[in-house]
Amino acid sequence: MITKKIRVFLLLTCITLFQGCATLPSSEQMRAEIVGFQLPKQPSPGKALVYVVRPSGIGGLVRFNVFVDTQADEAEVGYTRGGQYIYFGVDPGSRKISSKAENWAEWTVKVNAGDVIYLQQEPAIGIIMARNNIFPIDDTQGKYLVKTLSLGTLIKPDGIKSAPQVQPVTQSSNPVSKNTLPNPAEKLEQLDELLKKGLITKKDYDIKKAEILKAL
Repeated sequence: MITKKIRVFLLLTCITLFQGCATLPSSEQMRAEIVGFQLPKQPSPGKALVYVVRPSGIGGLVRFNVFVDTQADEAEVGYTRGGQYIYFGVDPGSRKISSKAENWAEWTVKVNAGDVIYLQQEPAIGIIMARNNIFPIDDTQGKYLVKTLSLGTLIKPDGIKSAPQVQPVTQSSNPVSKNTLPNPAEKLEQLDELLKKGLITKKDYDIKKAEILKAL
């Protein structure tokens, strides 16, 4: 009895897989389709914009929640179901985009202000519900999918405030400390030694001494 139920479950799963997999047109067809198409959202000043698309209908009712930088609740920016897309702003720099289903999938993007990038969520069969993967796609495919899919649920379309990324400060391999430089008293002592040893003349001594004293 159990074996029969498993077979039925696998059969239904395979049917769902075939129904959920859509074949995209060729690149030329997609480019023709998006001529004159305006994206529903452009980057805000000082930010980049990320579109996450989910064209497959596999596990279509299962939410795929999207997070930026961390997997904390407050970092969620929206979620998709099958055949939907969302968008959200991100601060420039290196940003980790996480997609939650039965599993966590991650992709790190490096963006500058004004960039528009596209990530695709790809579902797979899970043990309890659908699993997922996330990966980048090119502009043509991204725009085509945004045009043909419906809008998902936007929680924070402007994104979250990310912590500033501090660039490491590089130090010289041979840093010079003030403590390593001779002070005026030491310079005068060295000058006296040179004069006593006859390595400099009295005239040279007087000129150099005047320079040291003037620098005080």
